[in-house]
Amino acid sequence: MSKEAVDRINALPGWVKEMGIVILTATTEEVTCEWEVREKHHQVYGIVHGGVHCGVVETLASIGAAMVAHPRGQNIVGVENNTSFIRAVRSGTLRGLAKPVTRGRASRVWEVWIRGDKEQLVAQGRGVCSASTRIARSAERIASGVAGPYCDQSSDNGTARMRPFSGEDTVQSLVRQASNCRLTDRRIACRHPRAAIPEQLPRA
Repeated sequence: MSKEAVDRINALPGWVKEMGIVILTATTEEVTCEWEVREKHHQVYGIVHGGVHCGVVETLASIGAAMVAHPRGQNIVGVENNTSFIRAVRSGTLRGLAKPVTRGRASRVWEVWIRGDKEQLVAQGRGVCSASTRIARSAERIASGVAGPYCDQSSDNGTARMRPFSGEDTVQSLVRQASNCRLTDRRIACRHPRAAIPEQLPRA
């Protein structure tokens, strides 16, 4: 991955940025990061909180899985995280390294190691991610402004129709609909048509 692409990952808002974690490399073969231990990373006894290590395992595994998934037109979501805390750390620089265990069509498993200044192993974990084309297809439609899913409130048989994407739509409402719908070329079959309708959507 190019430096520009890594910079875009590091610019994304959220937990990773708030924790000061910097992604160094991201490829289908490995993902690396580092961060300086600060007070915000500590638990009550003054050592790095185990949740930070879990979060790093989740982050690196997810980025690695995404590097494999996106060229295939897939999106990924983490489904399992198993992290062992091996050594207590109070300060210094920590570095994370993730490598793939499996890169299957539907699931990805990545092993992650977190080491300290002297290369001592601090934590080790494994993240499992699930890959899906369903939400990826919906996201592509939404991003292009072509269409968004719209459920007909008057329908009782679970059918739905497509309508032009509206600027009044929110990302949350569209993702909620995409997760409840099975997209086909021209129609959407919704499992929960009524619950998936944001109130602000105009009727087509």
